[in-house]
Amino acid sequence: MTQKSESIEIMFILTLIGGFLDSYSYITRGGVFAFAQTGNLVLLSINICYGNLDKIARYIMPIIAFILGTTLVRIFEKKYKYMKIVHWRQVIIVFEGIILALVGFVPENLNKLACLYTMQDKRSLDVLKKEKRFINKLEYASEHLGDIYEFFREKYTYFVKQAETIVPKPDDVKLPIWCSVSNRNCMRPDENSVAYCLKVPAEKIVYLDGSKWDYVLNNHYVPTDEDDLKKYYKYLKDHRMPNPFLIGSEDYRYLYPEEYKKIYESYKKIFDIDNWNIFQVQGNIWEITEDMIIKVFYHDDPIDISEENLIDYL
Repeated sequence: MTQKSESIEIMFILTLIGGFLDSYSYITRGGVFAFAQTGNLVLLSINICYGNLDKIARYIMPIIAFILGTTLVRIFEKKYKYMKIVHWRQVIIVFEGIILALVGFVPENLNKLACLYTMQDKRSLDVLKKEKRFINKLEYASEHLGDIYEFFREKYTYFVKQAETIVPKPDDVKLPIWCSVSNRNCMRPDENSVAYCLKVPAEKIVYLDGSKWDYVLNNHYVPTDEDDLKKYYKYLKDHRMPNPFLIGSEDYRYLYPEEYKKIYESYKKIFDIDNWNIFQVQGNIWEITEDMIIKVFYHDDPIDISEENLIDYL
Protein backbone atom coordinates (compact mmCIF):
# COMPACT_ATOMS: atom_id res chain seq x y z
CA MET A 1 0.00 0.00 0.00
CA THR A 2 1.35 3.41 -0.99
CA GLN A 3 1.97 5.80 1.90
CA LYS A 4 0.38 9.23 1.79
CA SER A 5 3.86 10.82 1.75
CA GLU A 6 4.63 8.89 -1.45
CA SER A 7 1.47 9.87 -3.30
CA ILE A 8 1.46 11.66 -6.65
CA GLU A 9 -0.11 14.76 -5.09
CA ILE A 10 2.63 15.13 -2.47
CA MET A 11 5.41 14.50 -4.99
CA PHE A 12 3.88 17.14 -7.29
CA ILE A 13 3.82 19.71 -4.48
CA LEU A 14 7.40 18.90 -3.43
CA THR A 15 8.54 19.21 -7.04
CA LEU A 16 7.00 22.70 -7.28
CA ILE A 17 8.64 23.69 -4.00
CA GLY A 18 12.00 22.35 -5.20
CA GLY A 19 11.75 24.31 -8.45
CA PHE A 20 10.84 27.49 -6.62
CA LEU A 21 13.70 27.13 -4.14
CA ASP A 22 16.17 26.47 -6.96
CA SER A 23 15.04 29.67 -8.70
CA TYR A 24 15.20 31.60 -5.44
CA SER A 25 18.69 30.40 -4.49
CA TYR A 26 20.09 30.93 -8.01
CA ILE A 27 18.71 34.45 -8.45
CA THR A 28 19.18 35.85 -4.95
CA ARG A 29 21.71 33.65 -3.13
CA GLY A 30 24.85 33.61 -5.19
CA GLY A 31 23.95 31.80 -8.42
CA VAL A 32 23.81 28.25 -6.97
CA PHE A 33 21.04 25.67 -6.85
CA ALA A 34 19.54 24.47 -3.57
CA PHE A 35 18.02 21.23 -4.90
CA ALA A 36 19.36 20.61 -8.41
CA GLN A 37 22.87 19.40 -7.62
CA THR A 38 23.31 18.37 -11.25
CA GLY A 39 23.23 22.08 -12.09
CA ASN A 40 25.88 22.82 -9.47
CA LEU A 41 28.05 19.98 -10.80
CA VAL A 42 27.76 21.34 -14.36
CA LEU A 43 28.69 24.87 -13.24
CA LEU A 44 31.52 23.47 -11.13
CA SER A 45 32.88 21.50 -14.10
CA ILE A 46 32.68 24.51 -16.42
CA ASN A 47 34.62 26.71 -14.01
CA ILE A 48 37.25 24.01 -13.45
CA CYS A 49 37.70 23.66 -17.23
CA TYR A 50 38.13 27.41 -17.66
CA GLY A 51 40.47 27.66 -14.67
CA ASN A 52 38.17 29.85 -12.57
CA LEU A 53 39.52 28.37 -9.35
CA ASP A 54 38.15 31.23 -7.22
CA LYS A 55 34.59 30.12 -8.07
CA ILE A 56 35.00 26.42 -7.26
CA ALA A 57 34.17 26.77 -3.54
CA ARG A 58 30.85 28.44 -4.42
CA TYR A 59 29.58 25.29 -6.14
CA ILE A 60 31.28 22.72 -3.91
CA MET A 61 29.70 24.05 -0.70
CA PRO A 62 26.03 23.42 -1.67
CA ILE A 63 26.97 19.95 -2.95
CA ILE A 64 28.65 19.12 0.37
CA ALA A 65 25.68 20.57 2.28
CA PHE A 66 23.31 18.43 0.21
CA ILE A 67 25.32 15.27 0.96
CA LEU A 68 25.46 16.07 4.68
CA GLY A 69 21.74 16.83 4.77
CA THR A 70 20.89 13.55 3.03
CA THR A 71 23.15 11.65 5.43
CA LEU A 72 21.55 13.24 8.49
CA VAL A 73 18.07 12.35 7.20
CA ARG A 74 19.10 8.72 6.78
CA ILE A 75 20.51 8.63 10.30
CA PHE A 76 17.32 10.21 11.67
CA GLU A 77 15.17 7.71 9.74
CA LYS A 78 17.12 4.75 11.10
CA LYS A 79 16.77 5.97 14.68
CA TYR A 80 13.17 7.25 14.66
CA LYS A 81 11.52 5.25 11.88
CA TYR A 82 9.03 3.62 14.22
CA MET A 83 8.20 6.58 16.48
CA LYS A 84 4.46 6.60 17.28
CA ILE A 85 3.56 10.23 17.99
CA VAL A 86 4.33 11.59 14.51
CA HIS A 87 5.87 10.17 11.34
CA TRP A 88 9.61 10.76 11.10
CA ARG A 89 9.17 12.43 7.67
CA GLN A 90 6.90 15.07 9.21
CA VAL A 91 9.61 15.99 11.68
CA ILE A 92 12.10 16.45 8.82
CA ILE A 93 9.64 18.59 6.82
CA VAL A 94 8.93 20.84 9.83
CA PHE A 95 12.67 21.23 10.52
CA GLU A 96 13.37 22.11 6.87
CA GLY A 97 10.49 24.59 6.89
CA ILE A 98 11.95 26.38 9.91
CA ILE A 99 15.40 26.59 8.31
CA LEU A 100 13.96 27.93 5.03
CA ALA A 101 11.87 30.50 6.88
CA LEU A 102 14.95 31.76 8.72
CA VAL A 103 16.91 31.96 5.46
CA GLY A 104 14.08 34.01 3.94
CA PHE A 105 14.60 36.67 6.60
CA VAL A 106 18.30 37.02 5.81
CA PRO A 107 18.52 40.29 3.80
CA GLU A 108 20.06 40.15 0.33
CA ASN A 109 22.45 42.97 1.20
CA LEU A 110 24.32 40.50 3.39
CA ASN A 111 25.35 38.77 0.19
CA LYS A 112 28.75 39.95 -0.98
CA LEU A 113 28.27 43.24 -2.83
CA ALA A 114 30.71 45.44 -4.70
CA CYS A 115 30.50 49.14 -5.43
CA LEU A 116 30.96 50.07 -9.10
CA TYR A 117 30.80 53.35 -10.99
CA THR A 118 30.02 53.86 -14.66
CA MET A 119 29.37 56.82 -16.94
CA GLN A 120 26.60 56.36 -19.51
CA ASP A 121 24.64 58.44 -21.97
CA LYS A 122 21.93 60.51 -20.31
CA ARG A 123 19.33 58.66 -22.40
CA SER A 124 20.02 55.56 -20.32
CA LEU A 125 17.79 57.11 -17.64
CA ASP A 126 14.81 56.93 -20.01
CA VAL A 127 15.60 53.31 -20.85
CA LEU A 128 15.77 52.41 -17.16
CA LYS A 129 12.49 54.18 -16.46
CA LYS A 130 10.73 52.37 -19.29
CA GLU A 131 12.33 48.90 -19.20
CA LYS A 132 13.60 48.70 -15.57
CA ARG A 133 17.03 47.68 -16.88
CA PHE A 134 19.74 49.04 -19.14
CA ILE A 135 22.05 47.04 -21.40
CA ASN A 136 24.81 48.16 -23.73
CA LYS A 137 23.80 47.78 -27.37
CA LEU A 138 25.82 47.67 -30.58
CA GLU A 139 24.23 50.86 -31.82
CA TYR A 140 25.25 52.67 -28.64
CA ALA A 141 28.87 51.63 -29.13
CA SER A 142 28.79 52.54 -32.81
CA GLU A 143 27.43 56.01 -32.03
CA HIS A 144 29.95 56.57 -29.23
CA LEU A 145 33.09 55.24 -30.98
CA GLY A 146 32.36 56.50 -34.49
CA ASP A 147 35.05 55.66 -37.08
CA ILE A 148 37.03 53.38 -34.74
CA TYR A 149 34.01 51.23 -33.87
CA GLU A 150 34.95 48.42 -36.28
CA PHE A 151 38.40 48.14 -34.71
CA PHE A 152 37.01 47.97 -31.19
CA ARG A 153 34.25 45.54 -32.17
CA GLU A 154 36.79 42.78 -32.77
CA LYS A 155 38.25 43.32 -29.30
CA TYR A 156 34.85 43.48 -27.63
CA THR A 157 33.79 40.28 -29.40
CA TYR A 158 36.78 38.51 -27.91
CA PHE A 159 36.08 39.95 -24.47
CA VAL A 160 32.40 38.94 -24.52
CA LYS A 161 33.29 35.39 -25.59
CA GLN A 162 35.68 35.01 -22.65
CA ALA A 163 33.69 36.98 -20.07
CA GLU A 164 30.50 34.96 -20.51
CA THR A 165 32.40 31.86 -19.39
CA ILE A 166 33.04 33.65 -16.09
CA VAL A 167 29.61 35.26 -15.62
CA PRO A 168 26.78 33.92 -17.82
CA LYS A 169 25.46 36.53 -20.27
CA PRO A 170 21.75 37.22 -20.87
CA ASP A 171 20.77 36.26 -24.42
CA ASP A 172 19.83 39.80 -25.46
CA VAL A 173 23.13 41.35 -24.34
CA LYS A 174 25.83 41.93 -26.96
CA LEU A 175 28.31 44.15 -25.10
CA PRO A 176 29.42 44.61 -21.50
CA ILE A 177 29.00 47.73 -19.38
CA TRP A 178 32.43 48.97 -18.38
CA CYS A 179 32.79 50.17 -14.79
CA SER A 180 35.37 51.64 -12.44
CA VAL A 181 35.94 50.07 -9.04
CA SER A 182 36.47 53.42 -7.32
CA ASN A 183 34.81 56.82 -7.38
CA ARG A 184 38.29 58.30 -7.81
CA ASN A 185 38.66 56.62 -11.19
CA CYS A 186 35.19 57.19 -12.62
CA MET A 187 34.87 59.49 -15.62
CA ARG A 188 32.97 62.67 -14.77
CA PRO A 189 29.74 63.16 -16.72
CA ASP A 190 29.23 66.05 -19.12
CA GLU A 191 25.94 67.67 -20.14
CA ASN A 192 24.95 64.63 -22.20
CA SER A 193 25.86 61.88 -19.73
CA VAL A 194 25.35 60.68 -16.18
CA ALA A 195 27.40 58.59 -13.77
CA TYR A 196 25.91 55.74 -11.80
CA CYS A 197 27.03 54.46 -8.44
CA LEU A 198 25.95 50.81 -8.30
CA LYS A 199 25.80 48.04 -5.73
CA VAL A 200 26.38 44.79 -7.59
CA PRO A 201 26.57 41.19 -6.33
CA ALA A 202 30.19 40.11 -6.65
CA GLU A 203 29.26 37.02 -8.64
CA LYS A 204 27.83 39.23 -11.42
CA ILE A 205 31.07 41.13 -12.03
CA VAL A 206 33.83 40.25 -14.47
CA TYR A 207 37.05 41.87 -13.30
CA LEU A 208 40.00 42.52 -15.59
CA ASP A 209 43.37 44.20 -15.56
CA GLY A 210 42.96 47.45 -17.49
CA SER A 211 46.67 47.81 -18.17
CA LYS A 212 46.69 44.38 -19.84
CA TRP A 213 43.57 45.31 -21.80
CA ASP A 214 45.56 48.20 -23.29
CA TYR A 215 47.91 45.62 -24.83
CA VAL A 216 44.91 43.89 -26.41
CA LEU A 217 43.62 47.15 -27.87
CA ASN A 218 47.03 47.68 -29.45
CA ASN A 219 47.20 44.16 -30.98
CA HIS A 220 50.13 43.44 -28.70
CA TYR A 221 51.22 40.32 -26.87
CA VAL A 222 50.02 40.46 -23.23
CA PRO A 223 53.03 39.75 -21.01
CA THR A 224 52.87 38.04 -17.66
CA ASP A 225 55.36 40.49 -16.18
CA GLU A 226 58.29 42.71 -17.15
CA ASP A 227 60.66 39.76 -17.55
CA ASP A 228 58.18 38.06 -19.88
CA LEU A 229 57.92 41.25 -21.94
CA LYS A 230 61.72 41.49 -22.27
CA LYS A 231 61.93 37.86 -23.36
CA TYR A 232 59.21 38.45 -25.94
CA TYR A 233 60.99 41.47 -27.41
CA LYS A 234 64.24 39.51 -27.51
CA TYR A 235 62.47 36.67 -29.30
CA LEU A 236 61.15 39.08 -31.94
CA LYS A 237 64.57 40.63 -32.40
CA ASP A 238 66.34 37.28 -32.68
CA HIS A 239 63.84 36.11 -35.31
CA ARG A 240 63.83 39.45 -37.13
CA MET A 241 60.15 39.99 -36.60
CA PRO A 242 58.52 43.37 -37.30
CA ASN A 243 57.28 45.88 -34.76
CA PRO A 244 55.31 43.95 -32.04
CA PHE A 245 52.32 46.24 -32.54
CA LEU A 246 52.12 45.26 -36.23
CA ILE A 247 52.14 41.46 -35.94
CA GLY A 248 48.65 41.37 -34.44
CA SER A 249 47.19 43.84 -36.93
CA GLU A 250 44.93 42.71 -39.76
CA ASP A 251 47.61 43.48 -42.38
CA TYR A 252 50.33 41.34 -40.78
CA ARG A 253 48.66 38.58 -38.75
CA TYR A 254 48.24 36.37 -41.81
CA LEU A 255 51.95 36.66 -42.60
CA TYR A 256 52.87 35.45 -39.12
CA PRO A 257 50.09 32.99 -38.17
CA GLU A 258 52.04 31.20 -35.44
CA GLU A 259 53.11 34.43 -33.81
CA TYR A 260 49.61 35.84 -34.04
CA LYS A 261 48.25 32.70 -32.40
CA LYS A 262 50.65 33.29 -29.52
CA ILE A 263 49.45 36.89 -29.23
CA TYR A 264 45.79 35.91 -29.37
CA GLU A 265 46.19 33.23 -26.71
CA SER A 266 47.93 35.73 -24.42
CA TYR A 267 44.80 37.91 -24.35
CA LYS A 268 43.21 35.69 -21.68
CA LYS A 269 45.75 37.09 -19.21
CA ILE A 270 43.61 40.20 -18.88
CA PHE A 271 41.57 38.29 -16.28
CA ASP A 272 44.68 37.54 -14.20
CA ILE A 273 44.90 40.45 -11.78
CA ASP A 274 48.29 40.63 -10.08
CA ASN A 275 47.91 44.04 -8.47
CA TRP A 276 44.54 45.18 -7.12
CA ASN A 277 44.92 48.85 -7.95
CA ILE A 278 41.81 51.05 -8.25
CA PHE A 279 43.33 52.77 -11.29
CA GLN A 280 44.21 49.48 -12.95
CA VAL A 281 41.35 47.08 -12.18
CA GLN A 282 38.07 47.42 -14.06
CA GLY A 283 34.75 45.71 -13.45
CA ASN A 284 32.30 44.68 -16.16
CA ILE A 285 28.64 43.80 -15.84
CA TRP A 286 26.06 42.70 -18.39
CA GLU A 287 23.20 44.94 -17.25
CA ILE A 288 22.10 47.67 -14.87
CA THR A 289 18.83 47.10 -13.06
CA GLU A 290 16.94 49.61 -10.95
CA ASP A 291 17.73 47.81 -7.69
CA MET A 292 21.47 48.19 -8.35
CA ILE A 293 21.40 51.99 -8.47
CA ILE A 294 22.52 53.79 -5.32
CA LYS A 295 22.78 57.25 -6.81
CA VAL A 296 22.85 59.03 -10.17
CA PHE A 297 25.32 61.88 -10.69
CA TYR A 298 24.78 64.64 -13.22
CA HIS A 299 27.09 67.20 -14.80
CA ASP A 300 29.16 69.08 -12.16
CA ASP A 301 27.95 66.78 -9.34
CA PRO A 302 30.81 65.54 -7.18
CA ILE A 303 30.92 61.76 -7.18
CA ASP A 304 30.97 61.70 -3.39
CA ILE A 305 30.09 58.07 -2.70
CA SER A 306 33.17 56.02 -1.90
CA GLU A 307 33.81 52.60 -0.44
CA GLU A 308 34.21 54.26 2.96
CA ASN A 309 30.76 55.88 3.13
CA LEU A 310 28.87 53.37 0.98
CA ILE A 311 27.25 51.81 4.04
CA ASP A 312 25.22 55.02 4.54
CA TYR A 313 23.46 54.41 1.21
CA LEU A 314 22.69 50.69 1.55
